[in-house]
Amino acid sequence: KIPNLFKIRKFQWEHGQFYPHVKGILPPSVLARAIPPSLEPINLRQYLETPPSKEFLELLESEGGLNKETGQLPSIEETGRFHFLFDPSVEPLQPKDFPPLDPNKGQIWPFDITREKVEIMVEEGYDGSGKNLEYYSKLADKKMGKKVD
Repeated sequence: KIPNLFKIRKFQWEHGQFYPHVKGILPPSVLARAIPPSLEPINLRQYLETPPSKEFLELLESEGGLNKETGQLPSIEETGRFHFLFDPSVEPLQPKDFPPLDPNKGQIWPFDITREKVEIMVEEGYDGSGKNLEYYSKLADKKMGKKVD
């Protein structure tokens, strides 16, 4: 128990208490794919079949200790990893990217939000209110070159 406490303190000293959130707001799609530290080995075969990005697969191998043959991610005791693993290919969102926030109403954004998509939607006139969200989301997808249904 004591060596783990020292590892946690060392990690917080090196990276800061709120790592990686000090870099910005992580998009929901990145949070949905986050790999937590675990006491038991985790089976990640789905990431080997369809990895979210090449960088994420490399991160899982280097920092997480992912075994490509079995798809197993070792436990905390084997790796000493006490932090979540997030996809590094997606850039965190900055508060300055969003339009001004009305605290009484809040803002509504699509699940597949990225920094580029926020910039395009704001440029086109989306104010975060949720009105015509699908229209602005599809418009941004078209401008980014994604296939839109």
